Amino acid sequence: MYGLIDCNAFYCSCQRAFDPSLKHQPVVVLSNNDGCAISRTAEAKALGIGMGEAWYLVRGQPRLAGVAWYSSNYPLYADMSRRVCQVLQEHVPSVEVYSIDEMFLDLGGLEGDLLGRCRDLRRTVEQVTKIPTCVGWGPTQDTFTLLGHARTLLRTVWKEGYRYTKAGVTLNDLAPCNRQTALFGGNDTRGLKASQAMDAVNRKFGQGSLQLLGAGLEPRWKSRQQMRSPRYTTQLSEIMEAVTF
Repeated sequence: MYGLIDCNAFYCSCQRAFDPSLKHQPVVVLSNNDGCAISRTAEAKALGIGMGEAWYLVRGQPRLAGVAWYSSNYPLYADMSRRVCQVLQEHVPSVEVYSIDEMFLDLGGLEGDLLGRCRDLRRTVEQVTKIPTCVGWGPTQDTFTLLGHARTLLRTVWKEGYRYTKAGVTLNDLAPCNRQTALFGGNDTRGLKASQAMDAVNRKFGQGSLQLLGAGLEPRWKSRQQMRSPRYTTQLSEIMEAVTF
């Protein structure tokens, strides 16, 4: 049995994890160069802020005066993703990262009520990292992924007062099983090792000491990040300070 854990509005949840005052406030995280909305809390969605909404078109609207807007803070998000994964690895046999906010779980061998175990897993992740999640499971990794997409599609097309009829779904261009990327091991790890080596060099000699040639040797343009929060967990000078009285 496999599970998929998905961090809810992950980028926004990372911002809330370090600022409790945002708990019930609409929060939106913007894409590179403060372009458009790429992560929204439920409160922000309720205000009609759509995925991909251009910030420059909506930032002056009075109805959005209470929204907390943030520039992307990828060092923070990557580290929080690592922490979520670390918590999961302590409670399930194996974890495979699917994306920055999704991880596949090997639930085989877990004893007891699976629903109860998954609920406990969600509570533990939120208690340790302050990141809310949802969990699905099925006999293969594709089962709940397809169901999740179908549910999202249904919510998109549903309109009150219309009659609907059942339709079939056709899956085209499926890859042979021998081309499946690894689930819990078995893949070529050269790319991962190269990335880890690059990260090690940059940690030792400073960010940007070693980079991909495609990024340019002396890039003149830098992404705008006017509303970036501190890198609470990855930059020593930006770590939160506790004051006692």
